[in-house]
Amino acid sequence: MNAAHINEPILSILEVLRKYSDSEHTLTQKQIGNYIKAETGENLDRETIKRNLRKLLDSQLPVEALKEEPSITGLYYDHDFTDGELCLLINSVLFTDGLSKKHRKDLIKRIEALTDKYFHSYVSKVDLNVYENVRNSEIFLNLEIISEAIAKKKQISFIKTDNNKPYVVSPYQFVFHSGHQYLVCHYPEHKDPISHFRIDRLKKCEIKDVPAKQIRDLKGFESGLQLSDYVREHPNMWGGEAFPIVLRCKTFLNNILKEQFGAEINIEETDDDMLLVRLKASKTAMFHWGLQYLDSAEIVSPESLRQELADAVKDAYCKYWSDSETGGGRNRIGF
Repeated sequence: MNAAHINEPILSILEVLRKYSDSEHTLTQKQIGNYIKAETGENLDRETIKRNLRKLLDSQLPVEALKEEPSITGLYYDHDFTDGELCLLINSVLFTDGLSKKHRKDLIKRIEALTDKYFHSYVSKVDLNVYENVRNSEIFLNLEIISEAIAKKKQISFIKTDNNKPYVVSPYQFVFHSGHQYLVCHYPEHKDPISHFRIDRLKKCEIKDVPAKQIRDLKGFESGLQLSDYVREHPNMWGGEAFPIVLRCKTFLNNILKEQFGAEINIEETDDDMLLVRLKASKTAMFHWGLQYLDSAEIVSPESLRQELADAVKDAYCKYWSDSETGGGRNRIGF
């Protein structure tokens, strides 16, 4: 449909269909006329509505009718997003750290406008007071600048909010994980070829007039960066180079391991009803994973990681279980 030939009645009809209809809430021609009269005061006759509906149905616009003959009825707007998809977008906004309540409210309002009035029943129940602490109001500007730098294959500079230290990196991709946006990049001062930084902890992002280092020039990334592999090898986005890890654990961790490290990891059942697992992950990430599942899993190798965990457990024992520090804490909880 040529925009130059769109008349005012057809726009009014289209807006009513967009706002008040979907595949589960269809409208008749009479209902469309009533909505237009209530909202604009315009009284469209039946023939005008019917003629313009024909034009809409023959156009490329997402207007559908359950029945066209002998009379057009069951009219609705076929929205681009389902309610479930919009809920997913809203939940992403809610649990993205670094946004103010005002930003959340404005974004959710714009998402809500992508569909009809019936979706408002969900939006009205949303708690906007999630993550009230705003660390950095520059997050949107950061995303725009970094996106442009990635597209132009340029380096960027920024400072971190926690130490005000200047950084210059070659940006590659974004990762969204556990409510946080991360920048995956190359930072020459790190020993690891790939690093990542929380977007909401960056300030004063600027594009440098210097070409970014190509990721295929980095050791271990000659075939490029597989983002899914990177996320699996860095659970909870702990940094560090990924190494082969062997661990033993109880069988109930099977699904947890596959969710965190991917279904492709090597898992074998042993004779003592345990699992022997081989995977590749950041040693730092596995150190914290090992502490989290200390009562259900044992790191078999590498030996250096075993020693780090042993030292951490020893320190924890001294802190929480020593009689001199806790006044006989072991007896108090029944051990």
